[in-house]
Amino acid sequence: MVSPYIGKFKVTSGFNLPQRPDHCGLDLVGIDNKNIHSTVNGVVGFAGWENVSNKKQGFGQYVRIIDSATGYHFYFGHLAQIRVSVGQKVTIGTLIGVEGSTGKSTGSHLHYEARQKAGAIYRGTANIAAISGIPNAIGTYPGTKPAPVPATVWKVGSTDKAGVKNVQTALVKCGFPVTVDGIFGKGTETAVKAFQLIHGLTSDGIVGEKTWVALQNASTCPYKEPTAMLKQGDKGEGVKWVQFNLNRKGYNLAVDGGFGVKTANAVASFQKSTGLKADGIVGPKTREKLRG
Repeated sequence: MVSPYIGKFKVTSGFNLPQRPDHCGLDLVGIDNKNIHSTVNGVVGFAGWENVSNKKQGFGQYVRIIDSATGYHFYFGHLAQIRVSVGQKVTIGTLIGVEGSTGKSTGSHLHYEARQKAGAIYRGTANIAAISGIPNAIGTYPGTKPAPVPATVWKVGSTDKAGVKNVQTALVKCGFPVTVDGIFGKGTETAVKAFQLIHGLTSDGIVGEKTWVALQNASTCPYKEPTAMLKQGDKGEGVKWVQFNLNRKGYNLAVDGGFGVKTANAVASFQKSTGLKADGIVGPKTREKLRG
C-alpha cells in the first residue's frame, strides 16, 4: 500500500462504492498527522486553486502529479496548504501539501484520485484504490511507517556509520551532492548546515530530532527554476531557487527571494569555481551548473 499519509489514516468514502457510485476517488483523513506526501515519482502538473475566483468550487486548492512510470495523473484535493510548484520533480514521500477543507468540502479531508489523462472527462478512468493498494472500504488503516527519530545525534566525528549513511542518503534525496560513505566529515557538515538554513532550523551542522524529521519530510528544491536572466536587484521565487541551490553548493545565504549583494557575490564566486564568466548574472549556463 502506498499512502499519502505517514502514520494512520481513515478512509471515509471509497471509489465507486454503492453508496456513492459517482465518487471517482478516495476520501481520506489523517489521524497521526495532516501532511500529504506524493505517492508517485513524477512532475507536478498543477498546484493551486481550481478556481481562484470561487474558492468553494471543486477541489479548492489541489496538486496534480503526472506519474513518470504510467503517465497517469494523480490528484490531491481540498488542501489547506501547497508545498510544491508546477514543474517540480517529486518522488514518493515528497511533502506536497497539508490536508484541508478548501473547495466543495464539508470537513477536513483529502480527495485522492487518479486519471489516465488530465481533465474532468477522464474521471473514473483509473481505480485509485486498486492502484495504491488502499482498501476500498471505510475504516482506519496504518499508512506509511513514520521515519524513526534518532536516539542520538549525528555530527562531525560520529562513529555510527549506518546512521550517518541514512543522513547522507536523505541529503542526496534533497539535492545535496554528498558522498554516502558513512563518514560525517566537513562535506556532510556543510550540507547539513545549508539544509538547516533553508528550512529555518539552527544552522549548527548537527543532526538531531528536528533536523532528522525535516530531512524525512523535505522535497527536492521547493522553488520553480527560473527561465529569465536574474541579476542583482531582482526578486521572487526564481531568486529563491538560485539561493537554495547555492546553499547546496556550500554557500550560506538567506533564502529570502531578494537578489542582493551577498547573493550576487555568491553567484560570482560559484561561477568562478565552475569555469564560468564571473559576472554575478544567472543565465542558462549558471543554472545548468547549479542543477548539478
